[in-house]
Amino acid sequence: MASPLLAQVSSLESARAALETNPSAAGDWQVAEVAARTIADTLRTRSGEVDHKTQLGESSLPRTIAGLFQIAATSAGEAGIPSSTAAKTAVYELLRVGANVCSDHNPNRQALLDAGVVASVLEMLDAYWRKISATDSSRLPVDDLRLIKTCIGILLNASLGYEPIRSTLVSSKAPLTILQLSSTLYAPGGWVHGDVEEWKWRSGLSSWGWTAISNFKGDDSEDDGPTQASQNDGKQPPIFDAEALPFLVTALSAFIPKLPPQEPPTLDRSTCHDFVRSDLDVLNHVSTQLESLALDSQTVRCDLAGWDIMTTVVDFVE
Repeated sequence: MASPLLAQVSSLESARAALETNPSAAGDWQVAEVAARTIADTLRTRSGEVDHKTQLGESSLPRTIAGLFQIAATSAGEAGIPSSTAAKTAVYELLRVGANVCSDHNPNRQALLDAGVVASVLEMLDAYWRKISATDSSRLPVDDLRLIKTCIGILLNASLGYEPIRSTLVSSKAPLTILQLSSTLYAPGGWVHGDVEEWKWRSGLSSWGWTAISNFKGDDSEDDGPTQASQNDGKQPPIFDAEALPFLVTALSAFIPKLPPQEPPTLDRSTCHDFVRSDLDVLNHVSTQLESLALDSQTVRCDLAGWDIMTTVVDFVE
């Protein structure tokens, strides 16, 4: 039985063709948004009669998504980030489509890789990091936080248990980009006097980021087969080098007591509990990565002995 979602793919194709001529046309981005949302929402529910995922993966959908991502990035100029609200909303829904269509479906994962979707998503994350590293990350709007989180989500779904994409992302330094974004956009304790809804997005982004990093490291993977490194010594090569240390150590600073003490948060008990749990999750991940790096790399051990980094580590331990 043919999937009724193929009609929505046709709508996306039409929107892409129109946007190639006029990338700023809000109406065409809205057409893409509605079609993508319909596909993404349908894919969230399992259907026993129609194999939506296989039919969509074999259709023009992967190439169309990649094309729309490229239009959104190109029309934004050097920034590489969708600039208009209409484009951002459409790209968000397209990311949801990609994440849902490749979940537990290796042929679709490969289709997204071949079409350039994975590369486009990584380019978007790189563009966000360039922007954030040059500006005040606390001023990033929620719709950008939502976009970054969903970019991480599609990379996580695409690489989970699928070595071709996992290895591609590791070689492209995706783990470092995700670490940079996660550690900068979610500082433990930053939620104490912040906007609750905004910090929920930041917390979710951090959670997905660390889950993706764990997957890249091989902690939770179900790889299709051994890599060359694993054939040789049974271990995956490190996904980070000394460049990651400042972003790992920064998280420890939040757990060093400050003088004078901060005023207690005004949030309700349940919300505080959720954020504290997120903070402790970050601490656990950071500690694990630091231990792993110190064991695996002589260079990292030497850099850890540097004054600024070691001072933070010692203050945290004390």
